[in-house]
Formats: sequence, C-alpha cells, structure tokens
Amino acid sequence: MNLIVLGTRRELFVDDYLIDRMDGVSLELQKPERRETVLTFDAPWEDFTAEGLSLVAVGDALRLYYRAGVPDLAHEERCLLAIAESHDGGLTFTRPRYGLHAFQGSKDNNIVWAGNPPGIPAGIFLDTNPQADPRERFKGLQPGPMNNLASTLYAMCSADGIHWRRMREEPLVYPVQPGAFDSINTSFWDAVAGCYRCYTRENMRLSPTETRPPHVRIIQTATSPDYLHWTTPVSNHYADGEDQVQLYTNAALPCPGAEHLYVAFPNRFLEHRTLVPPHARTSGEMSWTTQGCNDALFMASRDGVHWTRYLDAWVRPGPDPRNWGQRNNYPLWGIARTSAMEWSMYISEHYMQPDVPGCLRRLAIRPHGFVSAHADYRGGELVTKPFLFEGRFLRLNYATSAAGQLQVEIQDAEGRPIEGFRLDDMDILFGDQLDAGIAWQGGADLGALAGTPIRLRFVLRDADLFALRFTHADEGVAQSYLVPWKLYRLDPLHAEIRVRPAPGKVSIDADLSDWDLTGAIELYPTATMQRDYCARLAMMHDAEALYVSGEVLDPHPLTNPMGLEGDVQNAWDGDALQIRLVGLGEDADAATHSIVLWYSAPAGTPAAYISYGATFDETRVNPAGLEGAYRLNVAGNGYTFEYRIPWSLLRGRRPTAGDRLTAHLQMHWGEARGPGIVCGVCDVRTQGGMAGPNPASWGRAVFE
Repeated sequence: MNLIVLGTRRELFVDDYLIDRMDGVSLELQKPERRETVLTFDAPWEDFTAEGLSLVAVGDALRLYYRAGVPDLAHEERCLLAIAESHDGGLTFTRPRYGLHAFQGSKDNNIVWAGNPPGIPAGIFLDTNPQADPRERFKGLQPGPMNNLASTLYAMCSADGIHWRRMREEPLVYPVQPGAFDSINTSFWDAVAGCYRCYTRENMRLSPTETRPPHVRIIQTATSPDYLHWTTPVSNHYADGEDQVQLYTNAALPCPGAEHLYVAFPNRFLEHRTLVPPHARTSGEMSWTTQGCNDALFMASRDGVHWTRYLDAWVRPGPDPRNWGQRNNYPLWGIARTSAMEWSMYISEHYMQPDVPGCLRRLAIRPHGFVSAHADYRGGELVTKPFLFEGRFLRLNYATSAAGQLQVEIQDAEGRPIEGFRLDDMDILFGDQLDAGIAWQGGADLGALAGTPIRLRFVLRDADLFALRFTHADEGVAQSYLVPWKLYRLDPLHAEIRVRPAPGKVSIDADLSDWDLTGAIELYPTATMQRDYCARLAMMHDAEALYVSGEVLDPHPLTNPMGLEGDVQNAWDGDALQIRLVGLGEDADAATHSIVLWYSAPAGTPAAYISYGATFDETRVNPAGLEGAYRLNVAGNGYTFEYRIPWSLLRGRRPTAGDRLTAHLQMHWGEARGPGIVCGVCDVRTQGGMAGPNPASWGRAVFE
C-alpha cells in the first residue's frame, strides 16, 4: 500500500493527489471576483503601454513594480519602470516620490529605472533563503537586449529593491534553444526543495508544414543552488495533453500557507483571434496592438514540472470590449494577503487604448480556494486515499449554500468506518469557513489515530471543499454558524434520569461537592456545539425534598431578563431549566407539575415557578421553603446551580425507591441581551419529534 504522509501540512483539492474516488463530486475551478481598480496609469510619465509586473511584500507594505511607459515603441526594451505602494493590504496604491530619474525636467516621480536592459527585472522577489546575502535580498532575472528574442538572462540583485546591480557582469549560462526571455521571468527561493527555482518562457517550434503560429510559447523551469548556476531547463508537462496552448506569462509561485504546492496563473494568448473590425486596422494589416486576445488560466503542481492545468479560463476578458485586445488580463505576479478572509491578485486592463488610460484591477480570491471538490444539491461523496497524519485535530476550508451541508467520516485504510467517527456520529455542517475545526459526538480529538493509516469520507450537498489540514493545537471547532435562532434538539439523548438518594445534608450554595452525581445526564444541542452549550443535570431526593442541580456551559450565562412579577410563565424564554413530572398528585387533575428554574437577572436572585395541574392554571413564584443558588464559573462561560424543592410544595406523596414517574426536561440557553433563546434541548423522552406538553413522548424519572 502506498501511503501518503500528510503530516500537518495543508492540502488543497487542486488535483486528484489525495482523492481515491468521487461519486457525484467533481473538481471545480473557482473564479476570482473582479473588484475595484487599484491603480490607473494616468501620471504624466505613464502611457498606454503601462502594465503591472510583480508584487512584493516589504515589511507592512506591498510594493508593486510596473512598467510606466515606453518612450519609443520601436525599442520596447527601453522603458520606464516605477513602483507603487500599498499600506492597506493591496486595496489602494500610491506613488512614492523617489527623485531618481527626471521626466520632462522633473524628478518628482516614482520612476526607478529608465533605459536599456539589463536594468530592473520584471519578476522581483524578496529572497527568504536564510543564507542569502542581505545586500542581495531582492533578486530577479532580467533578459538582455532583445536580439534573437532576448536569448540571454542576467541575475540581478538589490539591497533595497530600488537600486539594482548585476550579480555578475556576464549573462547566465542558461541553455535553451531558442531563447524567449521577453516575458515576466519568475524566480523564488523554494524552501521545501532547498534551492532557487525559476520559470521562463520557451518557444516550441512547430513543423515547417504547420500553419501560423510558427511557434508555441510554453513554460520551462530550472533550479539553482546559488542563483547563478542553473540546471538545464525542463519544459512543463500538463495532464490535459494539450501541447499548443500559448502561455505568454507564468506568474508561478509556491502557494502561501501550502508551500509544497506550486500554483501558477499564466496568461493564455490566442494570437489568431481578434474582435477589432477590419476597418479599424491600419492599411488592412493586423497591427500587434490589435491582433490576438488573452485570458488567464490557473494550474497547480507538486514537483514544479508536472502540472494540473484548468483550460477553462480562470479570468475571462469580460463584457468590457477594451479588455479583448492583446496583453490585457495579464495576472500580475504575486499574491497579497489582504485580510484573514481574502487574498488579492491584480490584472491588466485597457492596455494600449488610445483614448483611456490602462489600469490594474484587483481580483478577490478565497484563501486556498482556487479549486473545490464540489457537489450540487443532489449530493455526492469523496473518499481519500489512505494517508498518515500528525496532530490531533482536523480542520477544513469549506462553503455550503443555506440548504447545503457537509459531513466527514473517518475510515481505516480498508474503508471501514471507525467507531465514534462514523457519518452518523457527526452533526451536519453548513456555512462558510476558511479553517474550521471538525468534531464528532465523541469529541474532536483524533490523537489516538495519529500515525495510523486512515481515509476520510466526505459527504457533500450543494457544498464545496477546498482544503484540509491537521493540527496539534485545539483551535476550536465549527459552531458559530450552527447556532440558528431557537435551534432545538428534538431527538432524545436519554430516556430516563436517575434520581439518587441524597448522601447526607445538602447545602444550597451552588457547590456540588456534597452531591451524588452518579445519576447525572448531559444535554447539548449538537456535538459541535457541546464545547459551548452543554448542561450536566442531576436530581436527588430525601424525605423532605427534591433536589435539582446543573453544571452549565453557556457563552452568555445568567442573562434571563424575567423578573419575579408579571408574566413569569415566559421565564422559559431565556436561560432556564423546565421540569415536568406526572404522578405526584392524588388525582388526575393534579397529576402534572411544571417547574421552571432560572436566575432572574433584574432581581439578581434565583427564581422558580411551579405550575399545578394538567393545564398549569395555578402558578406559584418562589414559594416559601424553596431554596436556590447560582454561581458563575471562573472562566465566565457558564454557571452552576442547585435547588431544594420541598415535597410539600409539590402537593403530593413523596416518591420512594423504585418509583418511575413520567418526566421530561427542557434546557434552554438564552440570548446575550433581552428575552429569547439561542438553542435548547428536549430530553428525557422516549421518542423525538416536535416539543410540547405531550406526555406520550416523555421518559421517566427513576427514583433509587
């Protein structure tokens, strides 16, 4: 058996690496959202050839390198390079004034290079190699003069990213036939592989008998230990088998937060297509400013050479006709972590339009959400290959519709469900979470399974699964979106509650050290909510009274707004425990008792009301002889309570050992402010279904 060793790394569902089988599930490319324009090329020194090149995070700022203009189109390599900066995560950019190069007699601009190559490279990165010379912490590959399609490369470096020099005077020994470096050549320190890696363009010549184009622009990769000596480049290989897809740029980099994966956003060039009408072309010729159109693709690799490429466009030109010209929709190289909820990339728009300036538009991307394992509303499932993991907790990046859902089952290597982690042991998940902890009814801790081959079975409906990872630390489980208004658990956890004899004198002080808690039961709305909404309830009895206690987890403890006067029968609409007992009275009309216990926030005191009879017509609030106490726990996320209710207040005989009274419990957790409940549990029942005063569904209080 070939086991995948997952460890604690984050795995994205960008390919079938982790997938054994899918039924009703498919890998679906996720498209970014076109958002606001972040930079319009309308400064005096910027012209219609301006385009974004690369993005580098420098401290708290994002530095955007871009070509500002080409003074002479006959010599495109002689250009102006400039820098814009963002200090808000890439939402807006400004032009710092460097005072380095004069434009029309003034140095009040952001130009950092003006002249012939090699100068400042188009693809710039901040070197994270721990052995890198600080004087060379910015690096990039820059083509030489554009003879023979820019067939030479130079290694460039800088201490500050503004002032650049060659790492050596001679061009790199970088064998490639034919050379094709007139592109954004990308390179980076590959921390996982322990070397530098670059991606450059290569021209794959076609047979002389082929029609245009005479060559296909493809991508090649090479590695280096020192950024100066490179291996012979290897052409990328694609699982789709298409070998004549023209890729003008590559925008390849390690995936942030999953650096063992490479992701790339190449620009696809369709040279033979144009939307420009014939009468708009000069002398009927196909000018390079109008010929061809572009879109952007997404692809991913695990070794840097073999790629899963999605041929459906990641970014289309869209309805704006100005984006259907050549060199539009170029993804700028680099990903900005705009916030914990959103990443950003940027594309070029309105390139070489004579009447409007070009611009860069922001693309909003879900973190690690490039591709999803998707199931529609009909549902489906995905089963992983066997793998080993480290850690104790599973976390998922997923999204569902309001009607969608997701569940996870853990299986052994042979596909047998593991006890306690079956599908039925987990409540459904719904919502939209980037990194949510997963729990089953037995809890979230998977430490006992670490180092053991397992599979994961995902059952989805109208849902997308983007990524997974395992962690050592407990970072909480998915729950916030699982707390809809008045969520009730109607399927019972217990059919009875044991009422133990009191072991001795009981002090009513919310200290349960004098209790026999062996008959306690635990109530919670769902397994994933159990960490925050849970009640451990117990009952005891002696010759004088019935005793009730609870240890409750509650994010908003002791907030019930009901006072001791008025419509106290609505005290259940907040933090409260409601107890129903049948069989204490001497006749049928007096046989049913309803007891509601709560802490009255306005009165600052324990409260209780007791209703008598089948229709609860008579009610007494805090009758004499009843005692109660509450105590907030140290963490402030729950409380302990206990009550002593004399038998005399229940108007009936005292039950004795062996009695099995019809009983029902309803536990409620209240809103943070005002009346209303967040969730509740109907328990001590023999059957599920709708809540309500229906004794046919109630369970038993067993007196011992």
